Amino acid sequence: MAVVEIERSRLSDRRTSTRRSRVAAALLILGCVGAIGCSAETYGIDAYPGSSLGPGHRADNEGYLYLQQVYWTPDAYLDVVRFYEAYTAKEPGWEGESNSSFAMWTRNMRVPELGAGEPLDPMQPGGAIFIIEEPNRTLIKTYASYPQES
Repeated sequence: MAVVEIERSRLSDRRTSTRRSRVAAALLILGCVGAIGCSAETYGIDAYPGSSLGPGHRADNEGYLYLQQVYWTPDAYLDVVRFYEAYTAKEPGWEGESNSSFAMWTRNMRVPELGAGEPLDPMQPGGAIFIIEEPNRTLIKTYASYPQES
């Protein structure tokens, strides 16, 4: 009988430990996603309305803060392009181009590949927006850099 009770106790401890680990992991993920999402909004490149938040990245580099965020939406590619055309028209310095399945705008930002970007002048705000048409969704990648306050 004692052996059965010990095994039940161990099983219960494992379940509780696993449950706690899952809750802690979920809270950590939500906190990270929330922080990245909030930072992207706070620092200037707006998310497309109703889009879903994807992976993001934040780095404190020498002299500037760098943010990268991915969003996606089931909305039509051209609707997303129109939104960001209007968005970039509000601020001077954005340059862009688009075709039937890919659009991009940059401002004080060099993006040699879709996975990284760096400001041309780290002392000035910069950004890049990429819109890619995919089957059944539109992918939006944003990059932003901001001088760090001393």
